[in-house]
Amino acid sequence: MSVELRAYASRTGTKRNKDALRLAGWGILICASKHGLREHRDEGFSDVMLDNGAWKVRSWPSPAERLAAWLDLYEQPWLDLLDLYGHKARLVVVPDVYSGGHVSLSHSLAWLARLRVLPGTLLLPVQDGLTPDDVRPHLGPNVGLFVGGSDTWKWDSLREAWGPLAQELGCWLHVGKAGSGRMVERCGIRRVVKTVVRELDHKVLNEVILNPTAERIALYLWDCIDDALPRTLDGCKLVGLRLLEGHNAVELS
Repeated sequence: MSVELRAYASRTGTKRNKDALRLAGWGILICASKHGLREHRDEGFSDVMLDNGAWKVRSWPSPAERLAAWLDLYEQPWLDLLDLYGHKARLVVVPDVYSGGHVSLSHSLAWLARLRVLPGTLLLPVQDGLTPDDVRPHLGPNVGLFVGGSDTWKWDSLREAWGPLAQELGCWLHVGKAGSGRMVERCGIRRVVKTVVRELDHKVLNEVILNPTAERIALYLWDCIDDALPRTLDGCKLVGLRLLEGHNAVELS
């Protein structure tokens, strides 16, 4: 099965970087900005992706407050951006709420109906707490997935939920703010550790580990994690492990 992979970069100020990105076949992502025309520029790229700017208000405490902040600060810049590039954008990220679960989905679905007139592919964002069943009915040839949310949730759910769903439906899949290789590796390491610890959580340790002293528990965890890491992350090696022993429990850090 042939799979198309495309990368998008946000704005960069140097001509050399822009030329290199174009040469490598990258597209440009333009994010809704309060500065308007100063930042709403396609920099001469033919492959354009539009983002609604919801990530910029991620620091507000609750999903409802993040939604209110976006409506106040970025809804109009988003509409302006659509007026400028909606007709030529290859991908358009439907407005959402960072880490907003079903609040985000309700907001996105209201916008999805408004944006269907655009010629490009619409990307329906998924945020922390959503499942494939929540979004499956809304996806298709012209509506793909945008995997947003917190870093840990994003990478933990990508392999188990969103990748298989996009493959099942044959729709576009975009991972937002993929970040550096170090970020991807860190989330992968967390996933390995969580899987190993889950095997011991709420279990009778004597049935798993012979004479489970703190030292033997640490040795057991070391063996399991050290064995799993290279298979999950090529070249990754465990170099240290700390086990904190309390009165009624132990904690891995």
